[in-house]
Amino acid sequence: MEIIGSKELIIMGISITTTNDHGQSSKDLGNLWASFTEQALHKQLKTTENSVFCVYSDYENKDPKNIGRYRATIGYAVPLDISLPKGLSKVSIPTGNYREFTAESKSHEAILAIWQKIWSLDTKELPRRFSADVEVYGENGAKVFVGLI
Repeated sequence: MEIIGSKELIIMGISITTTNDHGQSSKDLGNLWASFTEQALHKQLKTTENSVFCVYSDYENKDPKNIGRYRATIGYAVPLDISLPKGLSKVSIPTGNYREFTAESKSHEAILAIWQKIWSLDTKELPRRFSADVEVYGENGAKVFVGLI
């Protein structure tokens, strides 16, 4: 288990609300990633942070298979006191216990394989909190952090 800092982390970027029903999230998240790449938010936010965060939050259902609507936000970590630019959103990653999963690469397929593994675990093996789950894409690869109860 990994404990994320003693203070919350704020991610600022772009968001959508989606669902995993009928493959909708694949389309929506693909479009969100394309928009993120086009917008060059790194420069707009004037951040020195190189890691990109994709935060899943606002879960409609606390279902281990993640059926229901949720929000996805792609962006960068910013200081707590930064003002929100027009057209962007922010989300808080609360402090707490998170289980870390390391992807084989940053590819869509590698990340999807991690999520399929997460969804296959029962609630005793992975007692999810459903407040915020996080993908972190850094220079050395990608990791997924799942919030635990």
